[in-house]
Amino acid sequence: MSKNNRSLTATLSLMRNRLKECFSIPFKKSIWLAYCGLFIGMYIVLYYCNINITATIQFRLGFLALALSGLIGGPIMGITVGAIGDIISMIVTGGFGQTFFFGFTLSYALMGFLFGLIFYKRNITILRALLGALAEFIISLFLESKGFIISYSAIPNRN
Repeated sequence: MSKNNRSLTATLSLMRNRLKECFSIPFKKSIWLAYCGLFIGMYIVLYYCNINITATIQFRLGFLALALSGLIGGPIMGITVGAIGDIISMIVTGGFGQTFFFGFTLSYALMGFLFGLIFYKRNITILRALLGALAEFIISLFLESKGFIISYSAIPNRN
């Protein structure tokens, strides 16, 4: 076996072990559910604390609960907190006059998933923090913008 094949095999083995580690539930199920409930509650409270910069631009603090859930529980907890937190916050707050669109729920679930992949069982460095911010920015820029276009624009009738 050549040196390149051994290094590739070692790299694939490390990636497989990392994926197994990320997608296993790290706690007993009852503690895992308690942490999920805590982070969902934190997400809903932070959802009320949005900072309005202009009429259309907001600084949302809910991503802090998603990042913390990804840090503590990994990608599975991040998906759970992102999806359930978004749905419950829409029910509790009424969306502050906005309509419910499932695409936003998927984008928050994806954001929690990526935070879990970036932060779970790893040291928090400036590079990882910037990578998490970049992931959140890209999701907000592309997926949420597309969601606003779909949910608020008039679709012409094409007969």
